[in-house]
This record gives sequence, structure tokens and C-alpha cells, in this order.
Amino acid sequence: MEITTILAAMVSLIAGVAYATFFFRYLSRFRPITTTKSYEQAKERFFHELANRISLGVLRTVEDASQIQRTVKDEIESQRFSTTPIDELLESYLSVITGSVEEVGEQTAKERYALVQELINTKRAAEPFSVLPARERITAHLLQEAIEFEQRGAALSRLRELSSALGARLDEANRKATRNLYVSIGAILVSITAIPLSIVL
Repeated sequence: MEITTILAAMVSLIAGVAYATFFFRYLSRFRPITTTKSYEQAKERFFHELANRISLGVLRTVEDASQIQRTVKDEIESQRFSTTPIDELLESYLSVITGSVEEVGEQTAKERYALVQELINTKRAAEPFSVLPARERITAHLLQEAIEFEQRGAALSRLRELSSALGARLDEANRKATRNLYVSIGAILVSITAIPLSIVL
């Protein structure tokens, strides 16, 4: 198999990761209310501090943003917030910026958006496989090294390993999504059934 074919397969795997990530984010909506509340509080605090530092002109690097995340993590206990990659938090903040045009003005909003987008690009360029879980991220780096050194056998081995691991995660995500769908449908049916009963009672 040619190296270009391996690269094409690698791109397909990363697309699969994006699919799995979508499902995991979908499933996160079914977290306990207290967990979701603490996460939203932490994220709101992070966004507030981020805005303050951007206004002061002291937010320049990804590490500056990571420092804010660590500070908020110490103030508000949220496992989900603590483990959310900094580039994902920054990407969420882009929507906050686009919604603040009337408040801060179009030019200021554009400058802030460009700054945050640059930080996201810098982070992802430095860590291109950051979207992957830890184990798969290591395998992806080893695959990349094998491709760079044209080690065909090693590249194929890592590709199969990565494909198997991601396939398992996709299956798990699909199963959880299906279970949650059934739970939601069941809850709706119970609610509908309860309406005539309450009328009778």
C-alpha cells in the first residue's frame, strides 16, 4: 500500500473521530442536572475572565487561556470543564463574540474573533490529534512518524490499530445514543399516559 493511500485512510479515520465526537457531545446533554449546572457555571466564569483579559490586551497565547481554565477549575468543581480541551472552550467562545457585536461594535468583535481563532489554530497546529482520546492520540502520532519515515509496515500496523480502536468507540457511541433515545421516548409515553390518569383521578 502506498504512503498516499495510508494518508487517505488516516483522513477517513479522523472523520470518524469527528462523528464519534458529535455523538459524545450529544450524550453529554443527558448528564445529571447538578453536573451540567456546575459545567455551565465554570464555562460562564471562563468566558467572563477571557473577555476581561482580551479587553485589557493581556491575552496573547494559548497558555494564557489555559491559565484561566486552571484558575476557574480551582474555583468551581466540574470534572467536565476540567477535562474539556482548551481549543473546544475557545471555539465555544467564538459564538459569544459573534453575539456581542451590538454591545462592543463590529470592529472590536472582528478583532476579538480573529484573536481567538488564531489561538485555536495555533493549538490545533501544535497538537493535530488533540480531538482523539489519549490512547488513540499516541497511536496517531506513531502512525504519523511511520508515514514520515516511510515505514510502510509500521504505518499499516498503526493504521489497523487506530481503525480498530476508533471503530469500537463509534459502536459504543451509537449504542449509548440508541439507549438514550429509547429512554426519552419512554419518558414521553409515560407523560402522555399520565395525563388521562390525572384527569380521571
